[in-house]
Amino acid sequence: MSQDDEYAKADPPKPPPFDRRISIPPGHATGLLLLALLPLLAVFGVFGGDDRTVEKSGDGVALGVTYAPRMRFGYPVKLQIHVGSVDDRPLSGAEVHVSTSFLERFDRVSSMPEPKRMSREACEFAVDDGQREAVIAIDLEPERYGFATGTVSVVAQGGVAVELPIRSFVLP
Repeated sequence: MSQDDEYAKADPPKPPPFDRRISIPPGHATGLLLLALLPLLAVFGVFGGDDRTVEKSGDGVALGVTYAPRMRFGYPVKLQIHVGSVDDRPLSGAEVHVSTSFLERFDRVSSMPEPKRMSREACEFAVDDGQREAVIAIDLEPERYGFATGTVSVVAQGGVAVELPIRSFVLP
């Protein structure tokens, strides 16, 4: 019998013992969990989507603000302000104020109608005398990531201000 025949009849060596399970380090497991969670969060609208409308009335004036609570950096959004008379009387001398603390977080700000006056505290819009309701549309493009917070208020002639807080988060 030749040496080649001896090798042909011999069984191959047995594999070394090892644990047959998947081993994921804790850091990788956390990353995998976050990656699996992202599509689920997107389905539920965490990264943008629906606008929020807040309303308040007082002293014969109703104020409604529609805005995006979450925005994407570089994508334009709208801020709409609805002002109306509660008792169908004309809004004489009414002014709408949007705080500059909110507006300064945006690169491009354009509005229809144009603001009556700009100050350090607020951007002021006038409601024409004789109107029972008015809509102010402001186009915004986020400039920085993070929270943009401020207020929108309306004051009718000689009345008390009706004020609504607004807060948006700018995502990357």
